[in-house]
Amino acid sequence: MLRRVKHLKNSVVSSLQQILSILQSDHERHKENHAGLVEVVQKSRDSLLLITKQLALSEETRSIVERVRTATKVLMENNAVYEVIDNQTFMMLAQAEILQNQKLIIGELSTIGQINQDAFKLEQRARESLVALMIEAEKKNAVEIGHLVARLNEAEKNRADEIVQLKGHIETLKKKRTDIAESNVRLHPELELIRYLFPVLQSKIAIDAGAHEGDFSGALLTAGYEVFAFEPFPASFERLRARLGIDTRFHGHQLALGAGESTMDLQIASSKKADIPFSVSMFNSLKKRILPADVSIDSTLTTQVVSLDYLIADAKIPSRVGVLKVDTEGFDLEVLRGATSLTAEVAVLEYCDPQLYLWTPDTYKLLDLVAQMHARGYYWYVVMTTRDGSYETMYYVNLHETVPSSWGNVFFFRDYEVFAKALKWCELSLRRVQFVAALDLEDTAN
Repeated sequence: MLRRVKHLKNSVVSSLQQILSILQSDHERHKENHAGLVEVVQKSRDSLLLITKQLALSEETRSIVERVRTATKVLMENNAVYEVIDNQTFMMLAQAEILQNQKLIIGELSTIGQINQDAFKLEQRARESLVALMIEAEKKNAVEIGHLVARLNEAEKNRADEIVQLKGHIETLKKKRTDIAESNVRLHPELELIRYLFPVLQSKIAIDAGAHEGDFSGALLTAGYEVFAFEPFPASFERLRARLGIDTRFHGHQLALGAGESTMDLQIASSKKADIPFSVSMFNSLKKRILPADVSIDSTLTTQVVSLDYLIADAKIPSRVGVLKVDTEGFDLEVLRGATSLTAEVAVLEYCDPQLYLWTPDTYKLLDLVAQMHARGYYWYVVMTTRDGSYETMYYVNLHETVPSSWGNVFFFRDYEVFAKALKWCELSLRRVQFVAALDLEDTAN
């Protein structure tokens, strides 16, 4: 609104300036006309004087001259009056324009005042509305806060009940975990020992020869090892890779391991019994051997065989590892013969007692394994043994005798400190076999 008044003021000033310019122009024109008239009258007077003098004008001429003088005087007086009137007219017009603009300005100021009054009233009503809204909001907030406090109190009460329930659930889970751990020790002590040894081994790399479907490899990965797994049977290898292949620390190879590079026929086991409680593919072997009832060899598969030495020379695997596990269904010694450039801190091999029904004359004995590993500098070993028909795994150390009709795994160690750690775990977790003359497990185990 102030901008509008300022604009109006500028318009009034401009109009006054235009009026003054017009009046000044008319005044100058009138002055010019008056000067010309004066000049004509003067010349007329001069001519009349000259004529009067020269011709000795008559009375009538004098009368005419007198009338001319009178007319001239009147004309001059009228011209002076005109100038006064002209100036007065100009001033009157200017004053009229100024008054008109003043009226407009007063009208605009009145409008501005009215607008300010309306704005003040609107502002006042807005403040009143805002105060009313704030009061209403405070009331609603107070109600909501009350509801929230009530809900919070209820939640705290429920939370306390839930905490009690959770504590009970946690205790139940702890007990289940303990039961599972004890069950794992009973069912898979070899896997638990490998997990236990992980912190004390310098190398965190493991080789699983005869990985089957990945039970041992899975335990190695869970413990923290990087695993190189070898399984020649295509169906078992696919299940192995599907189970563990997502882990970047897992390296699967569909190969058989042996003493050198060749191709051999893999004996494929099968069973016509639908409810057999184990996977028959675990009996696939590069050697012919005695099989459990309801399991037979119905076909063979030509398989590529390589040695660990070959893979080390080809930079496919490292030459030093933490764990070497071999379970190749009667082919373990051949795998060892092809691993002369490999050093493992712990080597896990399978053995069978000659009285076990699965044993054949060319099956490796514990003594054979001990002799092979002693030659490589593995002087300490732990035997985990299970007698046929029993589900309990027991242990003994540094003896090449075997419990009748038993089978199991042997842990060989190059370093005594690592062996001592393994022995401590076995003492805390398993029963020890006490050999006497009769060598009867059920009668001599304490």
